[in-house]
Amino acid sequence: MTHGTDGSTPGGLASSAGSADAEPQREAGGNVSARGQKEITSITALFEYAYSRRGKTFSITPKSLRAISQDGSGFATLVHSVTSLMPTDSLLAVPVRMLAAIDRSAAKGALRRDLVQLAALPLAVHPYVTTHDVGELYLGPIGPETEAVLVAVRERIESLANAEGERAKRRDLHTLAINAVLGLGLYAALKANWAPRRLTESLDRSVWQAGLRQSKISSVRAVIADPSLVQPLGLVSRAWEDRLGEKDEEMQVMTQEVAHAYAAQREAEARVAELEENRSRQEELLDSRQLDISRLQDDLSEERRQRRIDQSHAVDQFETLRTEMLRALKGHRDLLVNGLDALRHDRQHVTDEYVDRVIDGLDDQLGQLQQGDSRND
Repeated sequence: MTHGTDGSTPGGLASSAGSADAEPQREAGGNVSARGQKEITSITALFEYAYSRRGKTFSITPKSLRAISQDGSGFATLVHSVTSLMPTDSLLAVPVRMLAAIDRSAAKGALRRDLVQLAALPLAVHPYVTTHDVGELYLGPIGPETEAVLVAVRERIESLANAEGERAKRRDLHTLAINAVLGLGLYAALKANWAPRRLTESLDRSVWQAGLRQSKISSVRAVIADPSLVQPLGLVSRAWEDRLGEKDEEMQVMTQEVAHAYAAQREAEARVAELEENRSRQEELLDSRQLDISRLQDDLSEERRQRRIDQSHAVDQFETLRTEMLRALKGHRDLLVNGLDALRHDRQHVTDEYVDRVIDGLDDQLGQLQQGDSRND
C-alpha cells in the first residue's frame, strides 16, 4: 500500500512544483529552526516551520499560538508567503499535517479560519488537483457533493499514475492522490465541523478502500498489529462500532415498528372481517326488508284494486237503492195523498187502508235497508 505524506519529489512533478531538496523560503516575521518552534513569532514563520518538517507530524505549542495570534499581517501577504513555500512540497505532504496541527491546537475564531484556509491553499491550486469542483470546495460551503469531489480527485491522479511508465513516478503520483484526498477531506471536516465518524466514513469511501484494493499486503495480521497504527485503527474501529451501534438501534426501532405494523395489520384485518360480516348481515337484512316491502306493495296494490271494485259496486248499489227509494217514496206519497183526500170526505176506512199500505211499504224498505247493513257487516 502506498502511504501518503511522503515529502520526496517525483521527477515528473519537478517542473510544476519545484525541488524537494530546496530549503524553505524565509520571509519577514521570524527565523525558522528545524529543531523547534522557539523562534516562531508570526503565521509566516509557523508555515515555514511546517514546510521544514517535510510532511512530518508536529503540533503548535501554546507559546507559538499566542505569538501568531498577535500577527497583524494581511491575508493577501500570508497567501503570498504560503504560495512561495508550495514548490518545496510537490506531493502535498504538508497541508494534511498542517491541518491536523491546527485541529489539535487551541486556535479559535478568525485565526483558526485563516490558518485552515491558508493550510488548504496548496490543495486548491496544485496543478494535478485543481478543478472547478475543487475550487468550489475550497471557497464555497461544504455540501453533500464533497465526497464525490474527493473521489474524482483520486481517480484523476491515479489515472495519470496508471498511464505512467516509470515505477517511481507511479508511486509518487499514488502518494500525491492519497495526500490530496486526505488533505481535502480534513479541510472539509474542519470547515464544516464534521464529527469524526463523518470524516471516517467519507475517507473510507473516497480513499481508504481504493488504496486497500491497490495494495499488495503480504500479511494482514502484521498490518493490523503494527504499533504505529494503534491509534488510527482504534479510532476507525470506534467509529464503525458507533455506526454499527446506531444501526443496531435503528434495527431495533425498525423491528418494533414492523411488529407494531403487523399488529396494526392484524387488527385492521380483524376489523375488516368484522365489517364484512356486518355488511353481509346488513345485506341479508336489507334483502329481507326488500322482500317485505315488495309483499306490502303487492298487498297495497291488491287492496287498492279491491277498493276500486268495492267503490264501483257501492256506487252501483247506491244508485239502485236511490232509484228504488225514489220510486217507493213516490208511491207512498201518492197513497198518502189519496188517504188524505178520503179523510177529508169522511171515508175513514179508505184512509186507513192507504195508511196501512204506506206503513207496509215503509216496513219493506226498512227491512231491505237493514238487510244491506247486515251484509256490509
